[in-house]
Amino acid sequence: MKGFLRSKLTLILIALVLLTGGAAVPLLSIARSHAQAPASRQVFILLKGTTSSLSDGEVSSRMPDGFQSIMTTIKATAGFSGAEFFPYSYNGIRAGKIASYDCSATIDPSINDDVSNLQEEINFILKQKPGVDTNIYLIGHSGGGAVAYAYLGFLLKGIDSISIPSNAHLKAVVTLDSPIGGISFDPTYGSFLQGYVSFKCLTVFNADTRFALDNFFSIFKSASKTPAPDDGPPGSDPQGAQATVLDLVLQTDLSNEMIAEQAATKGISVLAIGNTNDFLWKTKACNSAFPDFVNTQYLEDEGASSGIYGRSFNGTPTSCPQFSTKTLKSCTDTDLTIGGLAAFPPEYFECIIKSVTFALTVGQAITAVANSHSAVLTDSGVLTGLQKFFVTIPTTGVGGTPDNLTPQPRAD
Repeated sequence: MKGFLRSKLTLILIALVLLTGGAAVPLLSIARSHAQAPASRQVFILLKGTTSSLSDGEVSSRMPDGFQSIMTTIKATAGFSGAEFFPYSYNGIRAGKIASYDCSATIDPSINDDVSNLQEEINFILKQKPGVDTNIYLIGHSGGGAVAYAYLGFLLKGIDSISIPSNAHLKAVVTLDSPIGGISFDPTYGSFLQGYVSFKCLTVFNADTRFALDNFFSIFKSASKTPAPDDGPPGSDPQGAQATVLDLVLQTDLSNEMIAEQAATKGISVLAIGNTNDFLWKTKACNSAFPDFVNTQYLEDEGASSGIYGRSFNGTPTSCPQFSTKTLKSCTDTDLTIGGLAAFPPEYFECIIKSVTFALTVGQAITAVANSHSAVLTDSGVLTGLQKFFVTIPTTGVGGTPDNLTPQPRAD
């Protein structure tokens, strides 16, 4: 019980530090592309990530927080000025509309449930204009990108009745800092991740609200089960390419890279963009005891005009405040006697000081993690890369080369 109370105290201290640290990033202006996109109805579904929320106002305005710069960029691209944007809801369709959701909705259901909600939303959007030829584009940040990619995999394999009506066409899937290769199940990092989720959701993390995270742990392990790369030795592909979202349905015959290759044959382009300084995946920057798995964000880039891209950018911040797990351990291991103030040993007061110092440092680290993880949504290079991607190519239609971003041909 004492350990539990001390853990809650640490989370509260972290929350107090972080609640004062938000920063806004201005929108960026991007020049108009001269290439032409298809003339059909253009529908973009924007998927926020794990620990996000969606308000009624965002639903009614169709402007999910964080995606404003991306929406502006796409509408400034030739052929997309009339594009329609819809926020994805982890709560699906309720009372005849896209439902708002709170943070718990992003971690309570399984990713399979999230895919079913996405199918329901696509059907809902298409029924608004029945019979109109419609091109669909999925853009997901963080866990939202993994949901979008899982939808693609389910669609190609015909899993759980996932399908696109005949008058509609899935044209592209874009993932932004998304753990399509899963999340490391390292227990030391796992403790930090639980604290991060608890802070972001302002709720106590427990075993009953971790389905989505367990899915990511499972996807991470799948990299050892999928077929070896067809163009290099085992381990030569990034984690995001070698693992498979199909592990969610116990199928490992197609890696994520193979899913992208099959998608390209059906006219669907894929772009996976990742931040080399995303400290949610490049965690060793914050704590030397943590693992690094930044390449969980990437597919293997298959070259110009291929329609299959794994690209990176160097975002900010570029450093993370270092903290040591030993600091917390030495504090929580202190044996305290319950009683009057005089009954507490001197070590108790040292523990309190260390706890506050630790909370401040971890709080600063979590702020850096959050900022680095959201940088992809407003980075000027990423926005330029998206505009280059949403042009026509012969093989898949939309899927131009984002040549201003760095290709990821192999594992880190």
